[in-house]
Amino acid sequence: RDRYMGITRNTLGGMFVVSRRWITTVMTRGSGCHGALGIGTYQNSPSFVCVEDLRQVAIKQVDCGWGFSAALTSNGQLLMWGWPLDLRTSILVSSLEKRYPYILRSLQRLPFDSWVNLKIAETTPYAWEETNDFVFKQISCGSASICAVTEDGRLLVWGENGQGQLGLGDRARRFHPTAGTFFQDMRVAKAACGYQYTAVLTEDGKVFEMGKTNVRPHRNSPDGTDLVTKPRLVPELPDNIIQIDTGFAHGVALTANKEVYTWGRNLFGQLSREAEHSKFAWEAAPDKLKTMWRATAVSGEEWSGEKVHKVMCGQQQTLVLTGLLCTHMCVCVL
Repeated sequence: RDRYMGITRNTLGGMFVVSRRWITTVMTRGSGCHGALGIGTYQNSPSFVCVEDLRQVAIKQVDCGWGFSAALTSNGQLLMWGWPLDLRTSILVSSLEKRYPYILRSLQRLPFDSWVNLKIAETTPYAWEETNDFVFKQISCGSASICAVTEDGRLLVWGENGQGQLGLGDRARRFHPTAGTFFQDMRVAKAACGYQYTAVLTEDGKVFEMGKTNVRPHRNSPDGTDLVTKPRLVPELPDNIIQIDTGFAHGVALTANKEVYTWGRNLFGQLSREAEHSKFAWEAAPDKLKTMWRATAVSGEEWSGEKVHKVMCGQQQTLVLTGLLCTHMCVCVL
């Protein structure tokens, strides 16, 4: 039988991984204008198709950015494909596909690759030589940036940094994997990238944030214009966090006591806040969920307070796995 291993979300498409014993199959669908489907073309695929170049590769994780994709092999090697880490041109191509799809497709059918016809992507997976010396245990893709955690707990970041989301103390783009000094005396467990916001979980259970903080406006900045270019501890979260994830502009965290905290944008009810005044507002700080407002299981049953085992974010959604052995799934309905 096929066994589901993981799923990831993207602004334009998505991927999932299916495991058949020792063989892994990566499936992908959505917009192909950035070459991010990994199938060798710039064509869209409305249904899931197999990434043939990864058919015989053991993959343990996949993730997507705005116009690129990444996969992590079972031995910790990073594979990438799609558009370069350039948010401005990624959005330009997306806008052309939405407004003038015929023009974009005509340009991309020209028999040469250049900026002129918007064919600069790697349309099949490749191993970037600058990361071959590292063994990674987890990766996360932002809109046009990547955070990668090594097996020994180091955090490497690169890509777009216009809002300080790389946490390096400035807003300059990084073209090569860079290890900041902030986490050099800590061991990082996981990084989670939003659109222009990053959350980092250390092995001792603390959560740090950097980037565009109108995801979680600072108390002294009610308009949410602060940019955090260096990692900042999230003081409202307890120090026993074991899981984190971020969506487009919201976050979720799970404690060792199986308590769920959410923060950030709540325009679509993704924070599942019970209070009427906060259902569709910006939340300034993480808060523990007392009930799952409008949360229903995939089976249609109401969430009845089972312990949570895993939390995940979609672009504007939050997913919570509950019940023994994660056999019951609750989804915060939008």
